Amino acid sequence: MLTIVEQNRQRAAFLLLLLLCGVLTLTLQSAVGSLSIYSESMELQRLQAHETILHNRLPENVSSWGELGANGTNIRIASVYIAEGMHQLFGISVIHSYWFIDTTSLFLALFLLYFFLKHWLPPHYAALGLVYVGSILPLTYLFALFHPWDRLSLLSWVVLLMLVRSRRILMLSLFLALSVSIKYDVVLLPGLYWMAHVNRKRFVRISLETAALFSISFGVYFMLRAIFPGGFGGGNMAGLVAENLQRMVSLTIYFPPVAYPPLLVFLLPVLLVIFRFPKEDQFLRAGIIYASILICYFFVRSHFEEVRALIPLMLMILPAALLSLQELLDNQRNVNNA
Repeated sequence: MLTIVEQNRQRAAFLLLLLLCGVLTLTLQSAVGSLSIYSESMELQRLQAHETILHNRLPENVSSWGELGANGTNIRIASVYIAEGMHQLFGISVIHSYWFIDTTSLFLALFLLYFFLKHWLPPHYAALGLVYVGSILPLTYLFALFHPWDRLSLLSWVVLLMLVRSRRILMLSLFLALSVSIKYDVVLLPGLYWMAHVNRKRFVRISLETAALFSISFGVYFMLRAIFPGGFGGGNMAGLVAENLQRMVSLTIYFPPVAYPPLLVFLLPVLLVIFRFPKEDQFLRAGIIYASILICYFFVRSHFEEVRALIPLMLMILPAALLSLQELLDNQRNVNNA
């Protein structure tokens, strides 16, 4: 039974966690967001983008979604419909609805991320993980005009990773279906589930569960494409790779090479993981391998400097990186005490 002192300490720690998540959230949303994705100068363009997706109708004199730089965004409907629903029900402006959705989602994502990390780490290292994520999230506000699903998608990824780790298959199935309507980059998540749980004894069962999850994710994805047609163009993979390489060079001409956004996100976690690959935890190994595969996919299929889509991959390797950091610091402490 906990003593009164221990209970008070737990309450104080919980309040400090809420404060940390609140400070990070409001700093990002107010200080960074007001200068980028929430700036008043682009409010009209954001409203036009909202109407375009809401009605799945391109503006006049625009022939394709790719011409808008919005290929595939017409089926990312969840955040758009929630914002429109808030506008219709409560009279809140669409712009303020998006800010509320983003802010709430970001706060909850950081709050849950702490408990995701705390499964492997002591509280102070889990809090350090939050601070690191907060330090790189400003990069997700760059290179964008209208991406209202990013923070809601981050929240969905944190929840999905927690459900994959705990192997709560029913909740995972339901939340996976919902998450596809937020942002369809989760359609490949069942692959992580298979890698995280398969072994010789339950190979068939895990494989069948994975097949069921894939049927859900791709089923919802193709259903959305059928209901909201026309949002996808052919795309030019070779041209996109060339553009990514050109952007990589141009962004490092005026800044140090490590200032390239993907390097800023991944350099430190990857170095720590290289130092200590987690051999004892299948989920952590699966996360590292899965993230390594998907990051190659994103390089050939997306604008790679826009690291919004890469943050979930960083979250997959973050626990292992923090465990490596803990071991390094513990070894240094032991040396100093010797």
